[in-house]
Amino acid sequence: IPLAIEYRHAAAYSLNGCPRRDQPTSWPWGPLPDNSLCDPRAIERLPLARYFDGIGLLVARSDWTPNATYVSFKAGDNYWSHNHLDQGAFTIYKGGPLAIDSGAYGGGSGYGSDHHMNYAYQTIAHNTLTVRDPDDTVPAPREDKPSRPIANDGGQRRVGSGWGIEAAPLDLEEWQRKREIYHTGKIEDYFARDGLVVAVSDITPAYTNSYSGEGTFSHRTRRVEHLWRSFAYDSVDDVVVIFDQLRATQAEFKKRWLLHTTELPERRDYGFSLNSTASGKTASAGGHLLGHVLLPKTAELNIVGGTDAAFLADGANYDENGALERLLRKRKNLQPGSWR
Repeated sequence: IPLAIEYRHAAAYSLNGCPRRDQPTSWPWGPLPDNSLCDPRAIERLPLARYFDGIGLLVARSDWTPNATYVSFKAGDNYWSHNHLDQGAFTIYKGGPLAIDSGAYGGGSGYGSDHHMNYAYQTIAHNTLTVRDPDDTVPAPREDKPSRPIANDGGQRRVGSGWGIEAAPLDLEEWQRKREIYHTGKIEDYFARDGLVVAVSDITPAYTNSYSGEGTFSHRTRRVEHLWRSFAYDSVDDVVVIFDQLRATQAEFKKRWLLHTTELPERRDYGFSLNSTASGKTASAGGHLLGHVLLPKTAELNIVGGTDAAFLADGANYDENGALERLLRKRKNLQPGSWR
């Protein structure tokens, strides 16, 4: 509320109902409410899509009602700290989570845990693509301890905090000097018009740079030569279209297209379907997604998950020996997913 007052932003000020006139908006000091900004319908005048070009993030929605469809798409650079290896990832929400950013954080799965480093941090936990080279098995180096094996998920280069390899760039100049390391993708074209939002991205550098194939843990083996992902959302017909152009270094490398869910998907003749239970204070019903697999024509559809495979990576289920299940019983708001 104080920020909304500072920027004279009626939609933010009125988002959860206008505040009481007689209380400071941030306890204990202020500022006092300014109900000249009270306009519950201001949010309806905001745009339905926004592209944040600095980090390469697109967010869009069908409308501003509680039953709206909400989508996101990410394709940009890595700025070191706490980024996940998730360029090209998307999410879909309608009345409940449909395509989610999976994995948990906190409790038994805190920073540096097996669940965090082998699953949640890596590409396998996100709605993007993996290309697996079975020889990509270099362990993570550590200064004062033996090397740490990390699951070969087939995902993106391991860039950022926690891997113990590259110090954080302190400023723009240092980031630019090390651009070969931190450049991981770019939305090359974007437009929003007549209810249609489209982002065309090059995420090749998330998987491959000039150091890939030199036997390093961070930059991994050379597995991807070309990977462009186009993401489109048609808010009129409520349709998401994702089109990938992928050329692997070796044709036999296993390629996976990932979509993570909280509920068990069902196989269909056209692909798959899934439901989500209602979530949030205003949602009156859950959501429903029909996934039509158009290409490749020889696609193999696998449903993975459940009690023993919810966080599966490279043949192991990283559930912290049951600690995650105990955490989820305590923190009902977590949605780490169970299926993909």
